[in-house]
Amino acid sequence: MNTKKVLRMNKKFVSAGFCTLLVAAPLAHAIEEVIVTANKREQSLSDVGLAISALGSEDLKRRRVASGEDLALETPGLVYTPSPNATPVYTLRGVGFFESSLAAYPDVSLYVDQAPLPFPAMATHVAFDLERAEVLKGPQGTLFGNNATGGAINFIAAKPTDEFSAGFDISYARFDTLEVEGFVSGPLSDSLKARLAVKSVTSDDWQTSYENNDENGEQDNQAARLILDWAASDDLSFSLNVNGWKDQGDTQAPQYQELQPQFSFVVPGSPLASIPDYKLDNRTAGWNSGVPTQDNEFWQLALRADYQLNDNLTLTSITTYAELDYFNNTEADGTSLSMLDLYHDDGSI
Repeated sequence: MNTKKVLRMNKKFVSAGFCTLLVAAPLAHAIEEVIVTANKREQSLSDVGLAISALGSEDLKRRRVASGEDLALETPGLVYTPSPNATPVYTLRGVGFFESSLAAYPDVSLYVDQAPLPFPAMATHVAFDLERAEVLKGPQGTLFGNNATGGAINFIAAKPTDEFSAGFDISYARFDTLEVEGFVSGPLSDSLKARLAVKSVTSDDWQTSYENNDENGEQDNQAARLILDWAASDDLSFSLNVNGWKDQGDTQAPQYQELQPQFSFVVPGSPLASIPDYKLDNRTAGWNSGVPTQDNEFWQLALRADYQLNDNLTLTSITTYAELDYFNNTEADGTSLSMLDLYHDDGSI
């Protein structure tokens, strides 16, 4: 993000005897010029004729945006909806459809550094160590294909720096939630720069069962990203982005509210008849022991080549490979009965 500082004058009147002096006192107000790549080239946000919401790195940190769900809370018109299959559904300005299948193509496309994430589940833990996040509202089919009917979400990763730099953040919260994020960046040679960023989130269980002594809700996910920038010549450059994440936390269990049979009675002796009416608090739920689990793993490789043909024209090639290994068990009925539990072992996509 580039920032232009504009100096404004604050007028102060100072009385001295019969004379009144007008003194100009400087006040530094920073007016940020946000550079976006909505048209797949760097432009000032004010010069792009599109409806865009953009958050820079400082805004992302200050507002604690760590996922697509957090980004939706900060972006007017963007809605994030979880699903029983742990596959999020994005809609922009009401455009989208609730399809929770793992391999269903969305109406809002997602990208990391212009490399596509074909399915929403792949973007679960990519929002870390970002330079900015852009949300393009409205149809983007011209530049982003037929899966951008509602719009597009671009996550732009922080890039390698010309000088050595490093940093980390550590936070601790309720239920022994420990969040650690850090990066190391700098030159490896005169023409090669690198940046390595990692993030880890762990926590203990927060849900308790109203039927037994089970607990649920543990978080256990890690993510990493390595970017290599190589200036092969004055006109040719390459950027290699290798990133991935692993999530072995628990899926959330629902709360059983009441039985509403299709008919006016329940068959005597049915397990449904023995389910009591629970008085629940926010942390109480029900599940089959061992059901709310997941073991999902994603990794992506993206190679970008830029060749400058002349001062006004650059040829760009982006080659990507992405793979998601998906194992997810979700409790759906909120009881210890096996009625609506969802088991997904969809292998790799």
